[in-house]
Amino acid sequence: MSLADNSTLPQVDFQPWRSPENSLVAIFEAIRDNGHTLRSFLLAAFESGNAAVKMFYGNNGPAAIIRCWDQKLYSTRHHATFVTAAADVTIRRSRHELDVLKQAGLLRYPAKTVCQKRIDEFSLDHIRSQLKTSGPILFRLLNGLTDESPALVSTLGSMLLFHRSQQSNYLQTMMGLYLYSLGCPKRVLTLLNAIGLSVSHNSICIALKTLTDDALRRVKAAVRSQHWFLIYDNINFWRKKFHQRLDNADAIENGTTATIIIGEDLGKEIPPQSQRKPSLEDVTDTNDKHFVKFSSYHLLGILVRRLESLRPYALSPPTIRTLAAKETISFPLPAMHIDQSTLEGNLESIQKIMREVLELPEDWFDDERRIIVGGDMLTVNRVRGLQKVLGLDESRFLRFLWAEPVMQLFHLQMNLCSAILRAHYGNISTPGSMAFNIARLNRKRLKPDMPCYYTAVEFLRNIYEAMVTRVWEVELDVDKLDEVETKLSAEHTKDSMRACLHKCVGGIVDKYLVSKPMLTTTFANANVNAALFIRDMTIFIELCDSIKKGDVGRIEEVLKIVTIMFQSGKTRNYGTELLRVNYAIHHVWSEQRKNAIFSSWLVNNRGGANSWLPADLYQEHNNLLTKTIHSAKGSSMTWETMAQSISTNIRMFSTIASKIESQYETPRNSTFHSVVSAETDVQTILQSLRAYEILGKNPRPDGLNVPLVVDLVDDGMENLVSGGRYQRFLDNTDDDRDAMIEDLEKEFRDAQEFIQECLEQ
Repeated sequence: MSLADNSTLPQVDFQPWRSPENSLVAIFEAIRDNGHTLRSFLLAAFESGNAAVKMFYGNNGPAAIIRCWDQKLYSTRHHATFVTAAADVTIRRSRHELDVLKQAGLLRYPAKTVCQKRIDEFSLDHIRSQLKTSGPILFRLLNGLTDESPALVSTLGSMLLFHRSQQSNYLQTMMGLYLYSLGCPKRVLTLLNAIGLSVSHNSICIALKTLTDDALRRVKAAVRSQHWFLIYDNINFWRKKFHQRLDNADAIENGTTATIIIGEDLGKEIPPQSQRKPSLEDVTDTNDKHFVKFSSYHLLGILVRRLESLRPYALSPPTIRTLAAKETISFPLPAMHIDQSTLEGNLESIQKIMREVLELPEDWFDDERRIIVGGDMLTVNRVRGLQKVLGLDESRFLRFLWAEPVMQLFHLQMNLCSAILRAHYGNISTPGSMAFNIARLNRKRLKPDMPCYYTAVEFLRNIYEAMVTRVWEVELDVDKLDEVETKLSAEHTKDSMRACLHKCVGGIVDKYLVSKPMLTTTFANANVNAALFIRDMTIFIELCDSIKKGDVGRIEEVLKIVTIMFQSGKTRNYGTELLRVNYAIHHVWSEQRKNAIFSSWLVNNRGGANSWLPADLYQEHNNLLTKTIHSAKGSSMTWETMAQSISTNIRMFSTIASKIESQYETPRNSTFHSVVSAETDVQTILQSLRAYEILGKNPRPDGLNVPLVVDLVDDGMENLVSGGRYQRFLDNTDDDRDAMIEDLEKEFRDAQEFIQECLEQ
């Protein structure tokens, strides 16, 4: 009798008094009497439509049987056949699920559809969700094998799906772009493609060209609908030859990289009839109250940073006008094989950007339209030169009347740092001088005329911290800073301690951060030099801090002092440019234009507070990232590849890296440099200051024959007023073109060496 029909099942006489063994025998006899073996009985039961038979499935009967078999099979032979059969079932079902996923196409990522939006939306959770929905058996299997690791489940599932269909390449495309951005060689990418972790090298190249096309479409639309400005800079690559010959020698290839950054409307200039007459007070009228505020903020900041318990008594930043913290929208442009350091190179670069890359017609630049063009001082000078040379051309575009050349802050920072180091360098045998401290700390790359910027900044900040710490020890009458907490706690309540510290820092500003003539009435030369160094570094740190915080109001105020400082020494080119900026602020730029230009100086590529950096430094970072990929790929990389695949996507690579590394929870210390403590250097300088009684309790220690350094502020003021530099600027006679170009080209070389040093590190 078949179990498939609806006939009444035979009744087996189950008697409760029978033993379990006798009951099993009776059941098997009944199966046999009905013409079945156990196997045929089970197969018939699985195929039966009888409602009573289907009760077998009602309480997860098959699952219970499988678990029972797994637990009770003691025979090795039977266990192996059982596991093989179970694995075959799982494999067959998993393959079917992979085919379902393949047909659904939800994890496909064709190289020609790659775009910023899809990269921004990439998520391993999306892969997991698709596996869980369309491949529950495979998902459960991977979840169990990986101890429920989400990243591993997504990765292994993607590799299996990619093996079934290389069109299912959602993860592999992102991983390929990520590995390419790190300079992964083509051979390694080919191996990883065979493994199933990456798409092929050819697919990566197609994806990069697609991304470039997408980026160019977006930037062309943006420049027609939004206000923007242009930053560009030189980039160079070594073409090293293994076989050196006269016609096959090492060489440097120069090119140009550029970025379009979304900015603000420049508005109109002040009409000539409304411009007031310029005066020397426009430059010399600095805000003394603000100087005291930011000096107190930075000097007290040293103390509270070194003593944790005093953190509650820190001063707030002297905020004036801070930019809204939002992510800056930028569009890196294709790299150009054009030497930007020449006048002709600047002309060719700008015209190629406007005509070929952005595809802007010449009449678009009519109607008094103005676009900020930024870069280093050499770039700004070349653009001004083009305006003079092409002033008689036909169209407004060709005459460059639309260009508003504006100096940038990072190169200003570099030159201010160099000016301070140069002014205080002194002699190696002079205690307290920078040369003396360089030897004491065994520093390299700190030549006074050509220092490595980051090495110089780190060194000067450490000296500054040591000197300010020494001043606090003296003013608070303690031998070492560790004793301050005990002394203040004994003499003051918590309420009065704040007033005490604020009063003390005000006294330090009045005593030490003054002009050289005032200092010499109180201090010996070594102390005068140290006080001038503290003042100069406080101004430099204020410039850096206001940039980082995006406070353009503070930048405007500190630039007044920096303008005076740059009238001294070997910084006449930046001194003249800062006079131009000062003149434009007071006489040419409307308030709207001033605010737009000031905001164009800063870029925030994270969108967070205290994450601002100079726009020209942002361009240098793009260059550095480009050179990193170039160095990994080798000197055979062509400029065409650079333009079509690398330079336009350089920030996209950073986005991809952030996506991949965050979702795989890559440890931070594997991708970021750890901070090295400067405490040993600070303590070494402190010991030197104490030993030579510099900034000590005795203002005029004996035995030190130290020459006075240049007071950058007083000397700059002297050159402006008595030296007639401001009047010559107004008369446009202080424009020694040859000397200026020579200085600018030196700055250009220094900047390139700085980038090369960063690359080598």
